[in-house]
Amino acid sequence: MTGKTIFKTLMVFTLLLAVGVMLSGTATAGRDYLVVQTWGGSLDEAQRIAFFEPFTKETGIKVITVEAGDSVGAKLAAMQRSGNIEWDIITADYATYMNNYYNKGLLEDIDYNIVNNTQDLMPGSVQKYGVGQYLEGVCLAYNTNKFPAGKEPKSWKDFFDTKNFPGPRAMHNWGGPSDNLSIALMSQGVKPDEVFPLDFDRAFKIMDTIKPHIRVWYTTGNQIMQALIDGEVDLAVSTDGRAKKAKELGAPVEIEWNQGFFFIAYNSIVKGTPMKKEALELLKFCNDAKRQAVFTKHIGYGGTNTKSYAFLPEKIQKDQPTHPDNVNKVFNFTTIKNHEWNLENVDMVDEKWNSWIAR
Repeated sequence: MTGKTIFKTLMVFTLLLAVGVMLSGTATAGRDYLVVQTWGGSLDEAQRIAFFEPFTKETGIKVITVEAGDSVGAKLAAMQRSGNIEWDIITADYATYMNNYYNKGLLEDIDYNIVNNTQDLMPGSVQKYGVGQYLEGVCLAYNTNKFPAGKEPKSWKDFFDTKNFPGPRAMHNWGGPSDNLSIALMSQGVKPDEVFPLDFDRAFKIMDTIKPHIRVWYTTGNQIMQALIDGEVDLAVSTDGRAKKAKELGAPVEIEWNQGFFFIAYNSIVKGTPMKKEALELLKFCNDAKRQAVFTKHIGYGGTNTKSYAFLPEKIQKDQPTHPDNVNKVFNFTTIKNHEWNLENVDMVDEKWNSWIAR
């Protein structure tokens, strides 16, 4: 092969490669469906039934869900570096992480000229980085066979009391460890408005006492639900929706709301999505009171639309942290004193937690 022939061959190869890249980019930019990151399992199912499938039926826009595990931030950053935006919406994460992603340039501003139906959403739901979809309560769940009426745990102090309340336990290890450390401090009488800034030395010293008794460090909602169903643990710091689902499926599980709290779980739009307009329409769609009630019926988590509760059976209403029977026992984790410290120090808290959990 002559030098001239080799040169022509290389030129053709380079041209074909460039065309391939262009076509690939055009296919991504021109797609006509939404890709939504979820947390899988029962939560994904509830979101699909209440929001995604009805949205597709009404608009004709298909919604594909992908489960991301605990590496959302890393995947968002990789998309921005490569310019290949694979997701349009990320769902059901807390203010600490959504605010962090936004500050790193990974999320779009929410256009409230389009998402213009937020008037009935509870305080804290409307943020520059996302729209609150539901409330995720954190409660003490326990096995009623192990702890029958009259002998049940009543507080975080009891959760850390392995002498009077023996048995294997569960706590989460899926990011956002401020709540675990706050629970440790509250178990010794620290009030919610006093947990921030976190006293790391004290909190981790308390966590050291319970660590040998934690059988399950769960990283997904389905994992804690299954641990409760299988009786693998007797006590758990659990999200309320998964504890309710375990109970619904026949597990001998009860919830103690005393000292419990709730977060607002947000839906946010990925920076640079080629489907921003459609993503905003889906966020607007999720604010509807009746659709949020359907979601609650399937998963147990209460909606952010305060009018959604009117569409729920009384029994389900009573299971919510904001019900009159429970509201004085719980607090909104995102409104306690100095919560801004938590938003500003999320990376540092994660680093300290990951170092401790690895020991």
